[in-house]
Amino acid sequence: MAQEKSCGKCNLCCKLMIIPELEKPDNVWCTHCEIGKGCRIYDTRPQMCREFNCRYITDPTLGEEWHPARAHFVLRASGNILILQVDPQRPEAFKRAPYHAALRKHAATVYPKGGQIIAKIADRAIAILPDRDIDLGLCDESDRVKTTQQFTPQGIRWNVEKVPGR
Repeated sequence: MAQEKSCGKCNLCCKLMIIPELEKPDNVWCTHCEIGKGCRIYDTRPQMCREFNCRYITDPTLGEEWHPARAHFVLRASGNILILQVDPQRPEAFKRAPYHAALRKHAATVYPKGGQIIAKIADRAIAILPDRDIDLGLCDESDRVKTTQQFTPQGIRWNVEKVPGR
């Protein structure tokens, strides 16, 4: 039987995620988080916190190296988009081994199905494609990422571009 994963002493989501109900911006520790221990208001925490599913916890294929406290990013899904909320104190964390190669390999399977992989570092977004990364620059929640494909003699080459929201 596989060992059940847990947050342990990791509270990285409490730092990196936006929690509108608490007026908590991203990349700032939640005032209700006791770092290394957990949420002081766990029983009455906001709905967004209740519904959050850390991919490390929910995906049995991710090994211990993907634990957010070790990886320095939190994986979450938003529809068919895999988002890496990267700790801005470690902006290159997702480019280290084994993460970057695994993410590019995963990109080769998700882009043909309409998916995307986006690393968010504070207000900056980087699309991770099967063959390269594309820095989309500063993005806010209203911006979208448009994916297109180009047919080349070597096969399909994926492209992305930021589509400003408001």
